[in-house]
Amino acid sequence: MSSSGPTVIVSGPLRTRLIRNVLLFAVVVALGFVAWRHLDRRLSGSTFATGWALLLLMFFLAAYGAKKKLPFLPLGKSSSWLQVHLYAGLLTIFLLMLHVGLRFPDGAVELTLYFLYLGVALSGVLGIVLDRTLPKRLRAAGEPILFDRIPGMRRNVLDRAEALVLGAVESTGSVTLAEIYASRLRPFFSGRRNEIAHLLGAGFILAEVLDEVDDAYRYADDAEKKVLDELKILVREKNVLDANHAFQWALRTWLFVHVPLTGALLIVASTHAALAYVFRGAP
Repeated sequence: MSSSGPTVIVSGPLRTRLIRNVLLFAVVVALGFVAWRHLDRRLSGSTFATGWALLLLMFFLAAYGAKKKLPFLPLGKSSSWLQVHLYAGLLTIFLLMLHVGLRFPDGAVELTLYFLYLGVALSGVLGIVLDRTLPKRLRAAGEPILFDRIPGMRRNVLDRAEALVLGAVESTGSVTLAEIYASRLRPFFSGRRNEIAHLLGAGFILAEVLDEVDDAYRYADDAEKKVLDELKILVREKNVLDANHAFQWALRTWLFVHVPLTGALLIVASTHAALAYVFRGAP
């Protein structure tokens, strides 16, 4: 049996975008640091100005979610909104550095706000990567499969595989194929498998399972080899189902992290702004 290590698939256009966005991120951070270092400390309203600008920009970023829920409104292309969303998100880093500098925040509200921002930013970056890569890989996997149909189709593949093995046992009287199936193949056919590997673009999983089938050829007669050929077809079919489930699950699940964190961030940020305004004149 031979196998190779996992490889992460990164296309040329995606690599170009990643390099461009990493460079842009570095420029934004550098500009933020320079601006913070040279900001006139005598401008007492500068903290409030950057704070309000940051809060308004956060609400603008949240508007992208509303735009996606109202596609019928003539508000421009979603792809353009996504690009603006990305660059506006990078701009928040610049504003945050102007607002708090390089000090670590203290106080319950400030700490909560800080970690919520990190959560929103990191989950947003993850969402961008998933949105740019997984739809293409879904199309490359073959005809799109409705997410809700995948469990039933997976069960159908399992039933067909077991029917093949039981039929071979009944016709040949040999239990060798059944033993090989039970120990090596049934775990693969039963339930979801290898989701992380599919998300990372690792193709060695399928090769390993097919190698298991190939190894079984040494113990099979001609009739059983025909069954093994059909099992290999089902292995590939099951692999496509697993890939579809992994991709669609990831595209759905990250929103359940990013959206609630965004809502919490807006609430805490608004509370922080109100408290800062109320106690602005306090000694």
